[in-house]
Amino acid sequence: MTLPSPLSLDELVELCQPDRPYAESTRLMQAADGRDELIHQDGLGSFEKCLRLKLTLDVFEEEAQHSASWVNLAILLNCEYLLYELNKSTPLRINPFLSHWVEAAQRFSHASAKTAKPKDHRQEQQLDASDINAARVEMIALILQTSQGSSEGLSTLSPSAIHEMVCNSKQAPKLDLEPYIRMLEEEGIYEKNSLAPPILSMENLEESVTEGAETTKAGKSGVRVLDWKDELRALLRDDLIAAVSELTHLPLELTYLDFLTTLLMDKTLENLSIEPLPVVCDYIQHALRQVEHMVQSPRNESTDPFADQRAVASDGTGSGAQGRDAQIRGVKLLLLFIRNLVRRALVDPGDLYFEIQEICVRYVWIKEVREFRAFIEKGSEGTEWT
Repeated sequence: MTLPSPLSLDELVELCQPDRPYAESTRLMQAADGRDELIHQDGLGSFEKCLRLKLTLDVFEEEAQHSASWVNLAILLNCEYLLYELNKSTPLRINPFLSHWVEAAQRFSHASAKTAKPKDHRQEQQLDASDINAARVEMIALILQTSQGSSEGLSTLSPSAIHEMVCNSKQAPKLDLEPYIRMLEEEGIYEKNSLAPPILSMENLEESVTEGAETTKAGKSGVRVLDWKDELRALLRDDLIAAVSELTHLPLELTYLDFLTTLLMDKTLENLSIEPLPVVCDYIQHALRQVEHMVQSPRNESTDPFADQRAVASDGTGSGAQGRDAQIRGVKLLLLFIRNLVRRALVDPGDLYFEIQEICVRYVWIKEVREFRAFIEKGSEGTEWT
């Protein structure tokens, strides 16, 4: 069984040159070993490639905090560029990696910038974690601006050029995240007064770092930066019923799907005597209701003009994400989640029979659903899932 994994060594070789423009690294990576389909591939396959890029970012982000290098810098920024390239046709507010960029920028916005040294001596210049973090925030800022049509030429830049831009500014990169978090709130990915990451301005972030505290100026009530995972884990220890309710009502977004998958992989639920399967089934049902209400039913199907609103309110799945594109995106994310659970042998597809049937019947018009059905049927015939 082949599981999602970080990029291979052969793939990473084409991404580790700091002076090479992003477009050139992408072209060489596509050409390597016949992988000319890496970019511009639609469907579930592109989601899986994005997942591999995200796993690679996680690995090298951790490594960069302990042993920063120009190779780390190049790989991290190239992976961010590839995530942008694979999703650039998707409107920013429903881009599945918008929350990733927002949360990464929140983690690293306090990074300091050093004075640039002459480029001829760059080989002798030692990087540290703050250099890489600051360059990554600058890269994310450019990605977000480019996605909104307010910046051009990203593909012609290189990782070292991004680093030099940060150094020449002689201050930490400035990125106002509030408009992007508002987008996530409006799409129902983040909810106000929930366990989702709070809205943080640069002023709040800088004050938090200066004081050495984990709270922001707006968070005097004790809201920590990016603490929703910690809060959920604490809730699992203190109040299992409330924790399970939170888990089964998390938004349908890659960040939360990744967290649920991690809980299943490290057997957190089982260690707390919580049966994982009902949690998975309840979450999928909750996500299906979210997806269903992204496109309202025609009025003539009900004599109650407020039927859809009542259904959303009663089910607790109200979301700002609306329209056919948002619905297709939600279905794709849910397919990715289920497919990864099956491939990792975390659930048996037979245990999700009714959920899978609902997806395959209700959304058969989506190409990726038909591909997913073939994937499930292939496994049910005794063929190994790959």
